[in-house]
Amino acid sequence: MGDDGYATKDGFKQDKRGGGDDSPGNFLTTETRRFGNEDVRDIREYRDGDLIRYVHWNKTAQDDRLWVKEYTDDENGQVTLVILGPKGEDQVSDEAFYQVLYALLGTFSENAFTVLACWFDTKSDHFRQMDISGEVKIRQLFWELYHNTPYRGKITLPDEFAQSLRLTGDLCLYGPSGLLFKFTPEKLEEELCWI
Repeated sequence: MGDDGYATKDGFKQDKRGGGDDSPGNFLTTETRRFGNEDVRDIREYRDGDLIRYVHWNKTAQDDRLWVKEYTDDENGQVTLVILGPKGEDQVSDEAFYQVLYALLGTFSENAFTVLACWFDTKSDHFRQMDISGEVKIRQLFWELYHNTPYRGKITLPDEFAQSLRLTGDLCLYGPSGLLFKFTPEKLEEELCWI
């Protein structure tokens, strides 16, 4: 069992995000930890639903109770997501793009991350940014993207986005080190369960 499962008092069960190395769920549970301070803030007793990767195994072994680590960035972590899409070429691809974007934003929000969403605004010919934390901000972002004309040229990313996540119109999710996952419209429902 990898560390993407949830701890339970009688054992472990697999997380709904899947456990294969090629699943985006693995990215969301490991790669995002690199975007903030990873200092342990506190150690507390286990609560139902805690991820097993946070179990403090040394303390657990000492007194036969499950203990978990809380990190300083659990409540104030921020992820920068550069949105390079949709392409505006066909409805199926555009709909899939928005479904992936919505799933990513929802997952980050559920895990107490604030997302700095960045996209190229074709009207002003520069990148715009919006802090996303919660459903209202997600809807506001979607409204902004809906009213933005898809850019058909090549966009040069500013250096400040070099360490960011990037979601492209062809359904690719990139991290600082390259391609993390390629979503497909045909398997999208299954792939979104991993997030």
